[in-house]
Amino acid sequence: MTAKTRWCLFVLLSFAPAGVARAAEPTLIDAVWLAKIKTEGKVSYQTRFAKYQALCLRLEETDEIRADKVPGGVGTMKYVFTPHTRRERFICLNENFLRERIRTDDDRPDRPQIKLECDNGDYYFTLTKAQEDADYALIEYAPGIRKNPVANQGFGLHSEVWGHARDVFSAVENDGKFTLRRLQFDEAKKLLKVEFVPAKKDPPFAIVDSVYLDPDHDWRVVERSASTTTTTSTAQWTYGIVLEGLEFPTGFKILSDYKVANAPPNIETTIRVLSLKVTDKTPDDFRLAAFGLPEPVDVKPRPKPIPWYLWIVAAAGGCAVLAVAFAYLQRRRQARQGARPIPGGIS
Repeated sequence: MTAKTRWCLFVLLSFAPAGVARAAEPTLIDAVWLAKIKTEGKVSYQTRFAKYQALCLRLEETDEIRADKVPGGVGTMKYVFTPHTRRERFICLNENFLRERIRTDDDRPDRPQIKLECDNGDYYFTLTKAQEDADYALIEYAPGIRKNPVANQGFGLHSEVWGHARDVFSAVENDGKFTLRRLQFDEAKKLLKVEFVPAKKDPPFAIVDSVYLDPDHDWRVVERSASTTTTTSTAQWTYGIVLEGLEFPTGFKILSDYKVANAPPNIETTIRVLSLKVTDKTPDDFRLAAFGLPEPVDVKPRPKPIPWYLWIVAAAGGCAVLAVAFAYLQRRRQARQGARPIPGGIS
C-alpha cells in the first residue's frame, strides 16, 4: 500500500464517524410538510384570513379572565401578586374601537377597578367609575388619534390567534422577519410544530417561538410555546364559536414559567369567551354622548341621520312619480294605436 493510499484511507476513516452521526440526527425541517404548509396550508390561511379581516371590523367580544399563582418556579422577586378576575369587553366597528376592563381582586371584592377606553374617527376618551352601577367619569380626552390606539392593544381573543398564524407563515415563506428553525409533525399530538426566531435579534432578547397547527382543522393555531433565557410561556386555545363560516376560539390558557431567581412567581391565566357576535352598535355608540356625557365643543358634530319617516315619505313620493309617468306613457301608447289606418280600408 502506497503512502498516498494510506493517507486517503486515513482521511476516509477519520470522517466516517462524524458522517454517520450526522446522518442519524433527526431532520429539523420536514420537506414533505414544508411543501404541504406552503401549498395547502397557505391557501387555507389566506382564504380564511381574507374573510376574517372583513369580519373582525364589526365584532363584539366579552371575556372572563382569571389569573392565579401556581406552584413551582424559582422566583424570589419581591413582587406582590394578587389573584384576580377580570371581565373585558371589546367592540370594533370600522374605525371605532372600545375596550372596557373590570378587574376585581380576591382580597378587595367590593372595590372593582373599572376603565373604559374608546377611539372614534374624531377624538378619543377614557372613562372610569367606582362601581358597575355608577355613572362614568371622564379622566382623559383629546381630539385626534390616541398615542397607543385601542386597536393596537388587541381587541379580543381572536386577534391574538391570527397574529401567531401570520408569524408562522412569515417564517415559512422566509420573508426576512423570522428564521425558520424547525418544522415537524408531532405524532403524539397530531399537530404540526413550527419553530422560529426573530431574524434580527440575538440572545438573550430573541424569542424562540414554537407554534402548533392543526392541519385537519383548517391549519388553525392550537398551541404556542415562547421561550427566552428567563421565561417560558405555554398557551393552548379551544374552539367552537362559528360566525359566517369561520370558527373562533372559545377559551385560552397560558402558564408563565420564570427560570431565574429575580422574577415573579409562576402565573396561570385562563380566558373564557362569554360572548362573541357581530356587533349591532352604530358610530354614535362610540362617542361621549352614548355614556351620558356632553359632546366636546372643539370637535365638529356628527351629521344627524335623516329620520326614518322622511325616508318613507321620499319612497312614497318616488312611487307616485313613477305611477304618473307609467300612466302617461300608457295613454300615449293607446293614442298611437287608435290613430293607425285600418288595413284594407278606404284611403
